[in-house]
Amino acid sequence: MTKIILASGSPRRKEILSALGIDFKVIKSNYEEDNKLYKNPLRLAKHHSQKKAEDVALTNKLTKNTIILGFDTFVVHKNKVIGKPKDKKDAIKILTRLSNSTHKVITAFTIIKNKKSFTDYEITEIKFRKLKKSEIISYVKNNNVLDKAGAYAIQSKAYRFVEEIRGDYYNVVGIPIFKLLRAMRIFK
Repeated sequence: MTKIILASGSPRRKEILSALGIDFKVIKSNYEEDNKLYKNPLRLAKHHSQKKAEDVALTNKLTKNTIILGFDTFVVHKNKVIGKPKDKKDAIKILTRLSNSTHKVITAFTIIKNKKSFTDYEITEIKFRKLKKSEIISYVKNNNVLDKAGAYAIQSKAYRFVEEIRGDYYNVVGIPIFKLLRAMRIFK
């Protein structure tokens, strides 16, 4: 029987995999991200997802029938990577920047099984309506934004900011489920 390991502590990723009926165990990666490695956001996300999965594969005694899933998500606005905010003041700046504009959410994923590795990604475009300063401040004050790329969670109250979405909604939450499930079928 194949065991699945999620190399992430993300509550959103855990929720999505659970909702899909996937039986998995969490082993959080200790890989330290360096967002200055590559200027290309897609290359950076793919690199981080690979390194997170590899870290779990190398530092844990896993059986042959184990699939490891590593992920990395970025918000990209005007060709600049926006990761998690440093603090609430930074979160307000980020959301102000995203207001009344379109940004991309890139999620890369890596699957490792029996020393074979596969990496893919999804890009979703999100257009935010013009946000009032007061609603940005209220959102940051009343929501946990510090652990989210782009300082928002579309699955909670930030859905009210969205004017248009092009692509996989679940990619914005943290897992491009359609591409992931298709890729996992290859490894089973």
